[in-house]
Amino acid sequence: MKFRIQVLHLRQDPAFVGKASGVVLRAVDANGQSTGWEAVTDGDVLTNTNNGGHSAGNNKSMDAVYVPIVEPKEMTGNSKETTGLQGKEQKGIPLFKVNAGREAERIVSPSTQYIAKLVDPKSGSVINETSITVENEGTYTIVPETGEVKFQPLLSFKGTAGGVTVELTGPVGFDKDGVPSLSTARAKYIPTVIAVSPTAEAATSTGIQGEVQTGKPIFKKGHEEVPIKENSVKLLNSDGDEVTETPALGEGNKEVGKYTIDSSTGIVTFTPTDKSYIGTVVPARVQAKDINETKVETKYTPSIVGVKPQASPATSTGIQGEIQEGTVTFTGGKISNWRCREICTD
Repeated sequence: MKFRIQVLHLRQDPAFVGKASGVVLRAVDANGQSTGWEAVTDGDVLTNTNNGGHSAGNNKSMDAVYVPIVEPKEMTGNSKETTGLQGKEQKGIPLFKVNAGREAERIVSPSTQYIAKLVDPKSGSVINETSITVENEGTYTIVPETGEVKFQPLLSFKGTAGGVTVELTGPVGFDKDGVPSLSTARAKYIPTVIAVSPTAEAATSTGIQGEVQTGKPIFKKGHEEVPIKENSVKLLNSDGDEVTETPALGEGNKEVGKYTIDSSTGIVTFTPTDKSYIGTVVPARVQAKDINETKVETKYTPSIVGVKPQASPATSTGIQGEIQEGTVTFTGGKISNWRCREICTD
């Protein structure tokens, strides 16, 4: 007796896992003869489905069973990286896949039933809280039903963060009864923070001896989204502390006046107290910061031009014994310094 044997292939649903119902086979030769074997339904949990047109008559019978078992695939995590400005929130969604990189690749998404959770970077354990703060980086917050992670960096943080790990336990397939096969995987979310640095331009002024002078250093934001903080322009004293008034020193560190500042306008005022002093004054240190608290420092330097008053002698002529009078003329001082070309007028 000769039988023709064909190979059976299972075209499965991509989401199917577990033991399939299977199929039964009946072999009948060219003469219509078969083994006449019949399955024991209670023992094999199979039903005879073939009617053999042979000696078995109308009895349902079979000779073989093909029951495929589909093993579930493991889920894998794919990290997500984002880039943003210093001090600004970033967000991203790590992905979880089955058959990653293959034709049958499928994304497993979190849901209300299968939520994503954060992993504590210190303990490596999953936490039920939706937010976690990482020292020297910032705060990570997850939306459990979507897996989206938001990162609010510390205002001072710059560079690539260590990131946070997200864990998902989700269905990678379903058996014939609709029961899910679950798999667990982890993926990282890694944000990078681009530094934003404000810049500054120094200010100078020149005035005559004893005159109050002003100057306004210029502070520029490092990015349109990160402006200079209002009222943050301050003077710095010799210890580097922020102040609104500080002594102004001349040559030999002698106090010759004082510096004050209007933080709302950024204007620095030099008020001389030693009105005999001429020359350059030790610059005032001026600082501002942006909304990220990033500081930038520059200087304001006043120069004092010397002034000398003028006097014209008087003469008179009279006879012996006569009272004489004369008027000595005093005129305002003239600038005795080459800087006159910068500040004086006729």
